[in-house]
Amino acid sequence: MNEIPYSHEIESASGALSSETAREEIVKAKKAAGRSAARKRGSARKGADGPAERVAVDSALSAGEGQAASVDGGEPPMSDDELVEALPGVSPADRRKVEKIVERYHAFGRKTTEAAYEIGAMLHEVKGYMPNDALWRKWVKRKCEMTPRSAENYISLPTKLSDYRERAIENRVPPAALYAMANAEAEVIEDLMGRYERGQRPTVSEVKAFVNGSASTSEEAAPDPADVGGLTGLKALGMAKVRTGAKVFADRISGILDAIEPALEPHWRGKRVGKSALAKAVQYEARRARSELQSVAVFVEPNEHGPQWLVHPVIFPSDSGWRNVADTLYRLGGVESWPAADKLGSWLVDDVIPTLEWAIGRKPKAGDAAETEAQTATKAG
Repeated sequence: MNEIPYSHEIESASGALSSETAREEIVKAKKAAGRSAARKRGSARKGADGPAERVAVDSALSAGEGQAASVDGGEPPMSDDELVEALPGVSPADRRKVEKIVERYHAFGRKTTEAAYEIGAMLHEVKGYMPNDALWRKWVKRKCEMTPRSAENYISLPTKLSDYRERAIENRVPPAALYAMANAEAEVIEDLMGRYERGQRPTVSEVKAFVNGSASTSEEAAPDPADVGGLTGLKALGMAKVRTGAKVFADRISGILDAIEPALEPHWRGKRVGKSALAKAVQYEARRARSELQSVAVFVEPNEHGPQWLVHPVIFPSDSGWRNVADTLYRLGGVESWPAADKLGSWLVDDVIPTLEWAIGRKPKAGDAAETEAQTATKAG
């Protein structure tokens, strides 16, 4: 049996002093013994495992439970909450990144398919900062209020299904169905994605059955929605219309934006934008885009100032984002309502482009306008 360091001091203290004083001296001696033992263990592990910092982290998270090894009379082990806040083994710079990611995570509202991909990417980044799985699991439970298994499900989206991201978002594939697909063969994933694109909505249980091979992937020919009666057929027709119409609308808006961008070159040089050429490129496209938007997004209502059978598309709620899109397209579709030539460029940059980018979910690149303006000013100089 190995001799306990300072054991003779402990015995001496307990034998020679009064009971009250002896207790105090014994506590001190035990603390000294604990520190000595810890130093010896740390030296041994440092020689075997690597840098001292890693040894300290492993000690703090010994036995995979995240608890510091305790010694009678020594410093108490760090609680799980303290470990999660301190993040031993994570650099200060990385800790700041982790804090920002926590803020972004809790800012998410409804967990849409797109949000699930973004959350997965954030969790994947945080996991890369963690020195071991024990601390990672505790961090996920306390900071994200989810199980490690749920976190791994999120992470599987950007790491295993990144190639299917746009298709999954466009067809609103439920995150739970994507988690089930994550470890499937490419052929099975492609088959399931195709089903969602054709308007089918396999349940999570059905997706799991396809993945584990308990359900056949052969697909019976689906009936044409135009031949299906009742609300089922009507809803299928509506879904097909939205799928097709939304893509056509988005492509048209993208075309309008592509036409506006080169037309703004004079504006960046402090000159007027050519109105007639731009109007020829976007005026009628804007009118058509507005009609497509109404067809896809709203129903009809009677004209309150005319016969009840005379209907028109429902107007979007006042001050809503889509009302702004519809109004912008209406104005863009009539060159006579455009601002004067000396204000046309500012209107396009400040109002039209942000509104149309919002409509198709395109995120503007920060600083693009200022950078373009600076570049053109340099060329002009």
